[in-house]
Amino acid sequence: MLLAPKQVQLKEVIVKLPPIRKQGDTLVYNVGSFLQKGDRHLEDVLKKLPGIKVAENGSVSYQGRAINRFYIEGQDLMGDNYTQATRNMPVNAVRDVEVMEDHQPIKLLQERKPSESAALNIKLDKGHWARPFGEIKGGIDTRMKVWDNQLFLTQIMKNSQMLVSAKMNNTGKDLSSETNERLNVYELDAFEPLPQGVLSGDIAQEELPQERYLHNKSISTGLNTIISLSKDATLRSNVLLYEDHAEYNHATSSYYGGLTPLTLETSEWLKQHTLRLIPTLKYEENSQKRFLSDELSYSLGRSRLSVR
Repeated sequence: MLLAPKQVQLKEVIVKLPPIRKQGDTLVYNVGSFLQKGDRHLEDVLKKLPGIKVAENGSVSYQGRAINRFYIEGQDLMGDNYTQATRNMPVNAVRDVEVMEDHQPIKLLQERKPSESAALNIKLDKGHWARPFGEIKGGIDTRMKVWDNQLFLTQIMKNSQMLVSAKMNNTGKDLSSETNERLNVYELDAFEPLPQGVLSGDIAQEELPQERYLHNKSISTGLNTIISLSKDATLRSNVLLYEDHAEYNHATSSYYGGLTPLTLETSEWLKQHTLRLIPTLKYEENSQKRFLSDELSYSLGRSRLSVR
């Protein structure tokens, strides 16, 4: 008896992941289930995830508490300056957002000192692993002499990660939040607030958007790398630079009629130059038996204001 080969085409099977699933103490949000038209960056979808809130300055909180760590594929690449990632990473590169509830980042204290704060871990789509990806956006109006450009590039590998972000404009956009330090309750001794940025906080009388009246030249850049030296040891470097030249002019004229007409004119001119430079080098060994963290950091903050 001879058997003849025969091909049978199977019916298509589509497997859909639930929008939110529970894995132990971790909530996993399937990013694709929350995407909407117009969402471009990670921050856009974070704002839609239940329990997660993104403040105006980019700080992320879960259930009313600020997160204590922001991981990308399990690595603390960004430290406290994670807005470079949330505001610039293309959302199509992200598969899942994991929320690790009651996360104690120091493994030695996990059974001794529980935490009430959560951590976020960003899981990438397989197509964006081990290769550079990002985006370049630019716009120049030669007639109006206006420019607005940005660059984002990252590469996530098993033992190393790299993320570069750069933005520059003269359209009145405030870039200071890209390099603002986030208060970390685990590193209070290392926190040192830097001078504020553009003039917008000093001009309360204006009702127009800042982009309509502020003349500026701003640049914000970040270079971040992390290398795994062993299973429990990492070496991280972060270099942040922010510079802003802002100028504001305001003039009013009031005319009063009557027997003796009177005209009152007032003018205000403000000019501010702000510079921030924050290079950091950090070695960390974090295991169940030992925790060692050494950080070398330098902060330069300079601000000059002229009034006329």
